[in-house]
Amino acid sequence: MTELLAPAGNMEALRAAIANGADAVYVGGKSFSARAFAGNFDDEELAEAVRLVHFHGKKIYLAINTLIADNEMEDALQYMKKVYDLGIDAAIIQDAGLWRLLRKALPELPLHASTQMTVNNSAGAEFCRREGMERVILSRELSFDDIRSIRKNVDVELESFIHGALCVCYSGQCLFSSMIGGRSGNRGRCAQPCRLAYQLIDEQKLQAQGKKADKTTYLLSPKDLVGFPDIEELHELGLASWKIEGRMKKPEYVATVCSVYSKYKNLLDARRIIYPEKEDLRRMLQMFNRDHCSGYWKGNLGADMISPGRPSNRGMFLGRITAASRESVCLKLEQPLFAGDGIEVWVNNGGREGFTIDRIFVNGKAQDSAQIGDEVELQVNAGRPGDRIFKTFDRPLAEAVRDSYAALNEKPLDFVLRAKIGQPLFMSASDPDGYYAEYTAEYVVQQALTSDCDWANVRAQLSRLGGTGYVLADLDGELDDDVMLPASVLNGARRALVADINEQRRLAHSYPAADEQAFAEALTEAQTAARQKKGAAKPIALVDDLEKLRSCLKAGIKEFYWPMQLFRGVKRVDYGTLLEVCHERGADIALMLPRIIGESEQERIVKEICLWQEAGGAALVIEQAGQTLLLEQAGFVGKVYGGSSLNIYNGNAARFYAEQGLSRLTLSPEMTLDQLNHIPKVDAEKEFIAAGALELMVSEYCPIGATLGGRTACSKCSAPCMKSNYLLRDEKGYEFPIRTDSSCRMHLFNSRQLNLIGEVGNLQSAGIDRLRLDLRLYPESTARRIAELYVYATADSWNITEAAEKMDLIVSEFTKGHLYRGV
Repeated sequence: MTELLAPAGNMEALRAAIANGADAVYVGGKSFSARAFAGNFDDEELAEAVRLVHFHGKKIYLAINTLIADNEMEDALQYMKKVYDLGIDAAIIQDAGLWRLLRKALPELPLHASTQMTVNNSAGAEFCRREGMERVILSRELSFDDIRSIRKNVDVELESFIHGALCVCYSGQCLFSSMIGGRSGNRGRCAQPCRLAYQLIDEQKLQAQGKKADKTTYLLSPKDLVGFPDIEELHELGLASWKIEGRMKKPEYVATVCSVYSKYKNLLDARRIIYPEKEDLRRMLQMFNRDHCSGYWKGNLGADMISPGRPSNRGMFLGRITAASRESVCLKLEQPLFAGDGIEVWVNNGGREGFTIDRIFVNGKAQDSAQIGDEVELQVNAGRPGDRIFKTFDRPLAEAVRDSYAALNEKPLDFVLRAKIGQPLFMSASDPDGYYAEYTAEYVVQQALTSDCDWANVRAQLSRLGGTGYVLADLDGELDDDVMLPASVLNGARRALVADINEQRRLAHSYPAADEQAFAEALTEAQTAARQKKGAAKPIALVDDLEKLRSCLKAGIKEFYWPMQLFRGVKRVDYGTLLEVCHERGADIALMLPRIIGESEQERIVKEICLWQEAGGAALVIEQAGQTLLLEQAGFVGKVYGGSSLNIYNGNAARFYAEQGLSRLTLSPEMTLDQLNHIPKVDAEKEFIAAGALELMVSEYCPIGATLGGRTACSKCSAPCMKSNYLLRDEKGYEFPIRTDSSCRMHLFNSRQLNLIGEVGNLQSAGIDRLRLDLRLYPESTARRIAELYVYATADSWNITEAAEKMDLIVSEFTKGHLYRGV
């Protein structure tokens, strides 16, 4: 049966989940968690969490789903040894380096591939299965048909989010927060710039006419995913786990959402016909509500997936103001209202104002509550007729939810006692989970000289189970008349039996002792490496235009990348022509696979790989680990390089991919120069992105199509991206170029050009062999000049300063990314 998996950002949320029907919870430690701003669990709290969850027959997974630096890897591995010994049920991971080490050091520990690993097709899921993942947490961008196809084709557990916040970008592929604010989503500290307001601007009209941009709205802020309306179809998918998002959410939210999904999942598991109740949906939305949608399950919703007016909790619509004075407002209720509820007035001019309701007036009479349809007056000094009011806090609902987990249900414990005069006291205990323990005391039962011990006395002592999670149920056995049983003896027996059963419970969730030698070897590999030998640091140009490629050849570039998937409006070039143009100049070119390949696109991509090889192409760049399987299907036998989407952030991640046969690896643009200096020796060339507009985001959602193209759940896009290029402007005036590809995915680029020409010497010293120049967004003349300068700078160290000065004249506003500031 499908597992209901709940978030737990702290102990109270964990208790809320357990008490309200969750089958498992996922938590984070104080480090290495993708929700660094949740409460999370220190070592002592985590030990208690594991004990509590297992006591109630549930499972607990640890999210260690961030990229890990080399100087952190040893600590991360030691930490995983601690949680392994605690008996954590699985680790949710993103980092390929940690993946590599855990398979060696703790092979018995189940691993789940985080959604941060961007597994969105069968090839990705199969790769994870082959490399030892027990479960794959699918990307949120999949349709129901995609999920069915993956489940049919791959024998691995599948987990999918069914409720909670949506990321506008594919998880694991977003550098937006990282590059504009230094808070990396891949490192657990996303600042959510997608929830800010932007203007969509037509670049050509803006340049030609100085046209004013459209009004600022929340163009990248998705509604929340709510699976409740589709719960029967979700159940039919046969997923291993339904995941609720929300480690940053309050316990009341966790409790409410778990109780609703648990209720209907249990009915569906029992093959009962269900009738989803609107009140259940209302309860969930009242707890947190950005408006809701079905995500990508039924296709791309376009504008219907975005909440452009508000990026945060809006509560439930309460009604419109019908009359207002300086001291009060009147409205007809669309929701019940109670004293103590929180409301927010959406003032047409001036934003929102929040209030807590003390009294409600109905027909001039003060009362504590009012129902739907009642016309009420509230003592609120904001708003005008026509303004909307939303209920943001439901006091009775919150109180009822808190009561649901205030005291977790205790387990009944049955005792059997045998107290025969002249014999040692014997007791046993058993619980509903099948655990059984026996205890024979050193005390020999004696005849009472004064007061004897009867069954009432025995029950009184064995009932003292407070704090253990147990409650005395049945008490049976043999008790001679006129016996003396000291309270200390009974209490000692009780404690011993409870301790024995708890130890059995712990052992049932424990793993074999870790192999000390294997762990020590992995620990050695996790340690920070020494400074590396100097690299060649030759430029390699990423271009998507034939004339731009020819210009770069003339500039002296000897290696190129060409994207298999082109942006809209870019002319496709025959592979044979590309190879001929390069080979005439003695240059090499590799075909770069798309960052994202949908489930239904895999067959087409395999054919493209075949066409490339047939034309004479001898090198490919993969952007996801699972793409190696597509190369297998195509029978490709050339060189394979790893792109930046692999998120190679440490030496063991580099080793992981080198062991997969990749001969060149693009290191993460989030790495600092110091980190690059300490990447350990690996049997592959090392590449770093050194120039161009860094790609910050790839998304199935396109703000151009949603805003200008009319794309909705019911309407296709009119493709305005074919006529012009667009950008997003934030409230500080920074402008982020947008491009759409042939699959209608949106690619968002940084507002500042990356330029590391002045750092060529440092990058060479750090062992970098290739410097990637992403020249796709530049005009041909600018691309050629940049190529010339990088060829000049990498030819001799004496040229670097001069080249950097000349680059300043070409790119006036640039960034060095994270080379010195880090994340």
